[in-house]
Amino acid sequence: MIRLRGLSLKNFLSHRSTEIPFTDQAFVILGENASGKTSILRGVFFGVFGEDLKRAKAEELINRASNSAEVKVEFLYKGKLYTLERRIHVRRSSEAELYEDGRLVARGVKQVKAYLLENLGLDGNLFKNTVFVPQGEILDLFKGTPKERRKVLNRLLGLEEIGELHRRIKEELQKLKNTLNLVVERVKHYQESRQRLRELQLRLQEKERELERVERLRELETEKVEGIKEELRALQAEKEKLLRVETSLKNASGNVKRLAESVERLKARETELLKLEAELPRLQEEVKALEPLKEIRELLLRAGELQNRERTLQREVEQAEEALEKKRLIPDFEEKLKIQQEKNLLSREKIKKAQQRLKEKREALAAKEAELKKLQEAEERLRKLRETLPQVTEETVLQTQNRLSEVERAIREKELQLRTLNEQVELLKKRLQTLETAESACPICGSKLTPEKKERLLEETRQELNSSLTLIEQLERELRELRQEEPALNRKLKELQRKLEEKRLLAAQIKELEVETQELSKLKEETNGLKEELLKEEKQFKKLEEENLKEVQELSALKERLQALKKEASRFSEEELQKLKEELEATKREKEELLKRAGEIRDRVAPELKKREQVEARIRELEKSARELEKIKGALSEKERIREELNRLEQELKSLKEKERELSQELKALNPVREKLRKLQKEEEDGERRIRSLIEEASKLKGEIEELRRQIGAIREELKRLEVEKQCASKLKDAVSLLEIQERSFHPERGFLQRVRRELLPQVAQQCKELFAAFDFDFSEVEIDEDFTVSFGVPGRGTLTLEQLSGGQQIAFALALRFAMAKQFNQKMELLVLDEPTVHLDQPRRTALTELLMKLKNSIPQMVVITHDPELEVVADQTIKVRMVNSYSEVTVE
Repeated sequence: MIRLRGLSLKNFLSHRSTEIPFTDQAFVILGENASGKTSILRGVFFGVFGEDLKRAKAEELINRASNSAEVKVEFLYKGKLYTLERRIHVRRSSEAELYEDGRLVARGVKQVKAYLLENLGLDGNLFKNTVFVPQGEILDLFKGTPKERRKVLNRLLGLEEIGELHRRIKEELQKLKNTLNLVVERVKHYQESRQRLRELQLRLQEKERELERVERLRELETEKVEGIKEELRALQAEKEKLLRVETSLKNASGNVKRLAESVERLKARETELLKLEAELPRLQEEVKALEPLKEIRELLLRAGELQNRERTLQREVEQAEEALEKKRLIPDFEEKLKIQQEKNLLSREKIKKAQQRLKEKREALAAKEAELKKLQEAEERLRKLRETLPQVTEETVLQTQNRLSEVERAIREKELQLRTLNEQVELLKKRLQTLETAESACPICGSKLTPEKKERLLEETRQELNSSLTLIEQLERELRELRQEEPALNRKLKELQRKLEEKRLLAAQIKELEVETQELSKLKEETNGLKEELLKEEKQFKKLEEENLKEVQELSALKERLQALKKEASRFSEEELQKLKEELEATKREKEELLKRAGEIRDRVAPELKKREQVEARIRELEKSARELEKIKGALSEKERIREELNRLEQELKSLKEKERELSQELKALNPVREKLRKLQKEEEDGERRIRSLIEEASKLKGEIEELRRQIGAIREELKRLEVEKQCASKLKDAVSLLEIQERSFHPERGFLQRVRRELLPQVAQQCKELFAAFDFDFSEVEIDEDFTVSFGVPGRGTLTLEQLSGGQQIAFALALRFAMAKQFNQKMELLVLDEPTVHLDQPRRTALTELLMKLKNSIPQMVVITHDPELEVVADQTIKVRMVNSYSEVTVE
């Protein structure tokens, strides 16, 4: 086997950059849980064999902060130095190179693997079964049920592949049986399909006979309808004459009705015109007063406009008189304005000085407040940091790590037990089935089988089966609970590790912030003093601003008043005032003249109308009467035309009535022809309806016949397929028999593996006995049976089991068995690797393991022990300490 000479890890799992030299000594890799100890072992295994000990994918071994990783391993094998370099990438294939004494001998992952296996005989499974003792498994070989121990033994002997082959054969056999069952089930329907075929053929014959009957009836009915149509064609002339008379009579009746309605409408219109003619004199008398009243309205409108102009002129005269009065007040207001401007100037000077003092105070306060805010922010950060400081300790992390290891170990144990029980249940079911069909000989031991013995064996098998099924349910329930707990513990562990690191960083920040916040109280007092002084200055400044604002408002009011006086005074002069008064008098005289003329006209035509609104209302009434008068005149112009039209329509109506009477008599004479036509048409319609019904029935029968023929064809095809499947069923039965023979041959309990174990185990036991002498244990004989039950012959004490040995002897035998396996496969034991060997061991066994490893140092050139237990450090020639720093593993070789 190999001896390590060097390991280099770059961005591999938790290792950013790790270099470890190895020599022919005992190395102890020591560190806390989750510090990266096992990652070193995984790096060695991956570097040599190109796969992970925990079966992770290659890209999962790359550190999360990087896109690639590199592993370099140097080892001695049969006197030659080999160097293996592997590179893993996230988005492209992995790379590998193998050097022998500095010479490149293989490049590429597949090529390197083939070279190691074919030329060096290095195999990862052999390494794991001999050189490598996994975490907590130093005594696992001797625990569990016989079936579980046989599985472990198969793995150590390199026979797992044969067990896997048995599993695959068993799966294929089951698939083949399932297929056979399906084929047999389908073949059962063969006779049913034949019976169904006969039934469908009979139904087809019935439907074909029914179709012939319907076709004959349709032909007879068609001949009858053709005879009726012939009679109808013979009466075509009488039919056409009847239609002409009916059409003419209908048209004449319609025309008589329309002419009668027109005569009635003309008579009503003539009566209406006579009434309108009687109203004509009254309306002509009323409209005579319309024009004088319109003249009155016009005069009143002009008088109203003059009235508005009179009011406007009166206001302008008053404004001109007021403006001339205000012109005399302007000098007094100009003197007051000058005094107020001087007073306002003094106030602005005072405000300017106060504003400067206020600015200085505010700047000083802003500087203090900025400094205060900075310290307050620091104080707030300090408070928040103390509040958010994670309540987690290293002890809590360690407890969670231990619990996670226990859960993972328990899951493996439960899965192993569950697989064993499931296989046992399958055997018991098969045994139960065999016993139920057995008659004279026992299928288990071959002895005579009596009914009592058969019943007893069946009862024992059922009880054992029920017990196994109950235990399976319990194990599955416990396994589900453990699998639910495992991811939660993983998440909790990562969270606790993150919080612990965060706690360290926060503690350092808190110390820095505590120094900054010591000056906060003193600064608050200085800031408050400045605020009080600033408040006083602001009150004084505000008072000055209010006084100044009042003065500015007074000054503004004076300016506005002076400007208004000047503006008003400039609008009018004495001459303009005189012109306005003259225009006002002329407007008054013109208005009086217009009102006088309107009054004279009103007294003449309508003295009762006193107001303008009454005149307007009377005008609207007379205009309406005038429109009605014009309408009547227009209507009376068509009176003569209506009388002439009425006489013409009455003559035409009389002529049409005479024609209508003649047509009625002619139609009465044609009544016998109508009755005969109606009878023949009804007979024709009934015949056509019966023909359509027969056609539909025939179509339906044809569809049913087509469907029956389709079903008959499908059943015939199915019968052909079933004939083929009957032949396949026979071949499948032969194939099942052959696979059952192979399955029994490769059975892990009774087949080929059983014979291999029986031949190899005596040799392994003999080699263990020889190796025990190196550990100073005196045993005369060592026996290992197929169930991996170990017994020891001890001089003077008889035969002992493994459980009766001391803890040290048990561990010594476990290691001796590993050496024996290595020797069995022609491997020289030059390297021993133990991963956390003290897990699940009590104190006496840990002490015994330590003493045994001290002895082995003299017989094994190189030993690597990975542990978190400081007790094992005494074994080391060199100690490799691993610790986690900023999420990366840091390695120190001592």
